[in-house]
Amino acid sequence: MKWLAWPLAVALAMSSTNSALEAQVSAESGTAQTPEQKKTAKIKAEVAKRGVGEKARVRVKLRDGHELKGYITRIEEDSFELQTDPDNLDSLPAKDRLITIPYVDVLKIRGSQTRAAKTGVGETILFVVVVAVLVFLAIIKYNHENNY
Repeated sequence: MKWLAWPLAVALAMSSTNSALEAQVSAESGTAQTPEQKKTAKIKAEVAKRGVGEKARVRVKLRDGHELKGYITRIEEDSFELQTDPDNLDSLPAKDRLITIPYVDVLKIRGSQTRAAKTGVGETILFVVVVAVLVFLAIIKYNHENNY
């Protein structure tokens, strides 16, 4: 039972520290936020987490239904700038593809589709095909051995 005491003590210490920090944060905030303000703060935090530069690729879904893809070039207090990806039909210069988006206009923001996600689908399809071929070959072998 001694081996159980140490992890239990650490868990209790972390729990009490976390509770104290939550109480301090809630006391400091003082004002209640509306759901709209919470959503805006969440979007703002997500943009800040992504950072700035060509590696900060995102897909932004706006409240009007449009979806933009590109990378974040600048983060401001109430908006951010997005350098949109060129379309095949769109031949605008880079400066015309720079859009300033207020946080309140954003419905959802997420990272671009990763290479792992793209290859995961291909690997799954390949696996299914290989299993199907193996089952087919096993059926042919069985039929050949039993003279069907």
